[in-house]
Amino acid sequence: MTEEDLVDPATVEYEAGNYSPQRIHASDLPPDTIVFDTADDVKRLEFARHQILVTGQLQVSFFHCPSPINVTHSYLLKDEDPPICIPCNSPLTVEHILISCIDFDIIRQNFYTASNLKDLFHNIHPKHIISFIHAIGLINKL
Repeated sequence: MTEEDLVDPATVEYEAGNYSPQRIHASDLPPDTIVFDTADDVKRLEFARHQILVTGQLQVSFFHCPSPINVTHSYLLKDEDPPICIPCNSPLTVEHILISCIDFDIIRQNFYTASNLKDLFHNIHPKHIISFIHAIGLINKL
């Protein structure tokens, strides 16, 4: 059996709409949906990876949309106490969510294993990180 024998039937099924997630047209998206060109998206992710490796911080405005950082840092703007992860009894930070939160351990293992943010952004492909964020329900916070 060749790779083509596997790919061709899968492509036919995909194009027939018998694939999850189903392909949707841009006209079917809600008006407030932000859609990026694939090449632009890769550039944004590579920029973010580089920025985190160099500075340890992510410049959210580069992405031109709300950020997962809002989940962990909105308290600064609201003059509130920092959020706490209830299951872990730890500060709710980006690193905690991406690396160590016990609530997401099993899901995280399906996408990557990393010991810290440098390891994550240096060694893991961005699509795996985004897929994890989607799987844990934070993709709408991006």
